[in-house]
Amino acid sequence: MASSAALALGDPCARGLGRAAPRLRDLQRRWYTPPSRRTWSKQHYRIRSPRPMVDRFDLKSEHFEKEWWRERRVAPATFFGFPDVTKHGLRGGSLYVEQMDSVTLAVLADKCLKEKVWDPDIWTKFAWRAQQLVSRTHEPDLCYIFRAFARADWFDQNLLTTYLGRLHRRLHAFQLPDVAVLLEAFANPKFRQGAYLQRALTHLSLLLQHRDDAKAEDLARACAALGSLRPLPPELSREAEGALELLAEALLLRELSELGPGRA
Repeated sequence: MASSAALALGDPCARGLGRAAPRLRDLQRRWYTPPSRRTWSKQHYRIRSPRPMVDRFDLKSEHFEKEWWRERRVAPATFFGFPDVTKHGLRGGSLYVEQMDSVTLAVLADKCLKEKVWDPDIWTKFAWRAQQLVSRTHEPDLCYIFRAFARADWFDQNLLTTYLGRLHRRLHAFQLPDVAVLLEAFANPKFRQGAYLQRALTHLSLLLQHRDDAKAEDLARACAALGSLRPLPPELSREAEGALELLAEALLLRELSELGPGRA
C-alpha cells in the first residue's frame, strides 16, 4: 500500500523502482531453458525426430540443415567392418582381432599384402588369431590365410605346424582353385615341406584325372604356381611334370579366350 501510495504521489525513487522491475524480471528469465529443450539430442536436427503436430515446418522457406547432398563426403576409416589396417600406424587403437572370423582374417591379411603393410604388431595379432581359428577354418579361407603368411614371409613355427596339420586334414576336400592357392603358398621355401607338397601334387593329379569341370583360369593359375616351385628335388620333379602334362591336356580341351591377357 505504501509503495502504491508513493507512486500515486509521484515519488521519483518509487518511479525508478517501477521501471527497473521489468528488467529484473527479464534477467531472471534469461537463464531459463524449457524442459523440452534441455538436452542436446532434442535440439540437434540429426538426432531428434520432428513431431508433425508440434514442430512447424514451412515448405516455402529454405532448410539448409536438411540438404544432405550439399554436405561433405566423409568416408569412414573402416574396412570390412573393422578399423582400416592400412591406417593403424597413424591412428593406433585396437584392431579387434579377437572378433574376426576366418573370412575376415583372410581378406585383411591379403589387403595388408596389397598395401605393403609389414607392421610386426599387426602380423603378430593375425598369427595369434589364425591359430585360434584353425580348427574352425575350412577351404578356401584356410589356403588364403596360409598363402598370406607365406607371401609376407612371416615365419612362425607354431603357426606353420598348426596349419600344415590342418591342410593335411582338409586336403581331401580341396578343389582345383584351392590346390592352386596352396601351391602358390609353397613358393616360399620356408613354408614348403616335401611330404605335404607331394600330397598336394598327388591330389592335383587325381582331380585332373577324374574331374573335368575345371575352368581355364584355374588351370592356368595352377600351371603358374607349379612353375614358381623350381627348383625341386628329383622325386618331386617327376610328380610336378606329371601334373603339368595333365594340366596341358586339360587346357587343350578348354576355350582359351576365357583367359585374360596376362594368362593367355
